[in-house]
Formats: sequence, C-alpha cells, structure tokens
Amino acid sequence: MVVAKSNFGTTILNDAQGVICGVDSRMLPNGSVGDAFECTHVNQTVGSFYHGLSVDLEADIPYVFSFFFRNGNFDSPYGKFPPDIGVRMVAPNGSGGGQLHTFDAYADGWHRQRYMFTPSATGTFQIGLMHSLDRPAGGGYWLYGFQIETGLDVTPYVP
Repeated sequence: MVVAKSNFGTTILNDAQGVICGVDSRMLPNGSVGDAFECTHVNQTVGSFYHGLSVDLEADIPYVFSFFFRNGNFDSPYGKFPPDIGVRMVAPNGSGGGQLHTFDAYADGWHRQRYMFTPSATGTFQIGLMHSLDRPAGGGYWLYGFQIETGLDVTPYVP
C-alpha cells in the first residue's frame, strides 16, 4: 500500500543553497515526455542537500522508499560507502541510509532507487536523496517519482 508519493518530492535541506533545482521537460522513466526535477550542484561548502518526502510512519512495519535518479554529469553517484551521495533517513529513533545503486534500469538512463527499512518508533520521518556539498561544484542529475509504501517490494509509480 502506498503511504506517500510525489512526482518531485520537496527540498528538506539545502545548506548554503549549494544546489539549484528546477522543473525540466524530458523523457521520463516510463518513456513518455513530461516534467522531471533537474538539480545542479553550484557551490562547494560544508553542508548537504537533502530532497525527498516527510511522512508519518508506524513502528515495526516494513516500508520501502523509492525514487528515480538519472545522472547527468554528476561525478561518481554510484560510489563508496558511506556515500557522498545516497539515501538518507532522519527519524524519531535516529537516522540511517545507504548508497545509490544502478539496479532497476528504465528508459533514457533512469534508475529506480530503493531503500528498505522497519522503524522502531512511530513518528514523522524524512527520507530522500542526500549528497554532501563539500565536494567540487558542478554536475547535475534528475529526480522523479518519490514513493513510500508498506512491504519490501516496490510497485509501479503512477503519477
């Protein structure tokens, strides 16, 4: 069951405005043309950029968070762990995360990212793509189709 979804998500944190984002018309993961969220890293500074969903979740229920990521010219998005770019979760009982992966390939270079978790506390969670701003400026990517659902399998994203 889908708990929350958004085509574009929301910017939860953008320290020193190191990332500029806007809507861009392009091919979407399903092969149709529509609007995606294009982001460019413009300023190297201490801090991070964090973009995703805030949602109320219940303890002891498994969830899967997913979104589509398309790399433009952002350096090494599928890299080391702990990641400079990856998935971050902030929760009532701490935080967690993981690196991006290249699995679930879609049209035009899109990849569906997945992060599975079971919260140990009930409350409002913030979960999304995160990257450190303490890296050379430059590089861009696209985001689309943020979704949180119960269970451990993703279902098709329907806008």
